[in-house]
Amino acid sequence: TIGMAVDANVIIFERIREELREGKSMLMAIQDGFSNSYSAIIDANVTTILTAIVLAYFGLGPIKGFAVVLIVGVISSLFTAVLVGRLIIDWWIKRGGTLSFWTGLSQNVFANLQVDWIGKRRMAYSISATIILAGLIAFFVRGFDLGVDFKGGFSYNIEFTEPIEADQLRTALTEAFGDAPIVKAVDTENTYNVVTDYNIDSDSEDAATEVMQKLHEGVSTVVTGDLPYERFTKTDSEGITHVTSFTQVGPTIADDIKSSSYYATVFALLLIFLYIFIRFSKWQYSMGAVAALFHDVLITLGMFSLFHGILPFSMEVDQAFIAAILTVIGYSINDTVV
Repeated sequence: TIGMAVDANVIIFERIREELREGKSMLMAIQDGFSNSYSAIIDANVTTILTAIVLAYFGLGPIKGFAVVLIVGVISSLFTAVLVGRLIIDWWIKRGGTLSFWTGLSQNVFANLQVDWIGKRRMAYSISATIILAGLIAFFVRGFDLGVDFKGGFSYNIEFTEPIEADQLRTALTEAFGDAPIVKAVDTENTYNVVTDYNIDSDSEDAATEVMQKLHEGVSTVVTGDLPYERFTKTDSEGITHVTSFTQVGPTIADDIKSSSYYATVFALLLIFLYIFIRFSKWQYSMGAVAALFHDVLITLGMFSLFHGILPFSMEVDQAFIAAILTVIGYSINDTVV
């Protein structure tokens, strides 16, 4: 929302600067600058709202909330950019206030900028093709670091009161679960995220309790001193190693999330294609816009596949990742429309 609000104001102010360079008065430049930027701002915001609507319809839990907040934020930022901002600027100028849209350093920055982008297309083709090819190879060779949302299982964040090595914890939990869980550090110091599919297919009402007991059994072997089960499982415990958060996603729910993520992406692309076609009356514009979207999304997916487990932070594919992909789609079409 903040990014879209900044974009709208940058477009308006840049158009005002263009009008001022043509020798118009400040009042006339402001009037024409706002008028000439409305269509680009509205189109860009509408495409973002379309992706947010799709996300709100297909998203689950917090992702649906994210989409609703995005819709409200984009509409409010659009309102303030095209109306409130205009009223404030007009009021200030008419009462005799001074207003400048550049500084000494920025006055001629990007003025009359001419770049032969088409002449550099072969270099751009090579760079994009190399990155996309590397990403596609990574898709099939390395895959993704799928979160519990997409594969089902139990996810725990455990805060330790002493330094623990990830390999040490993984070995201990493998002995407890009988299979190696996913263990990775999170941002908080001495906190690890543990994901396991142990007992995930069990229909027992005590399945989650059994997993927690196995988790406690494994963690107890790597910490010094006693680790009471009751305090370990309380998320608000202090001064002792304990679970700070816990998530359980069954196989059926995981499949539902996969399906909703797929449909959200496809429907977002279709809506954007139709909007661009209706707005600009040529299917070629729609195809070009969607091709640019695929380019940006493939590069993003490729980077996540290529670098997960290499970079020192989580690159997990979960519901938040799908929201991020749709945000990439929104910004990509934003740039194309402008």
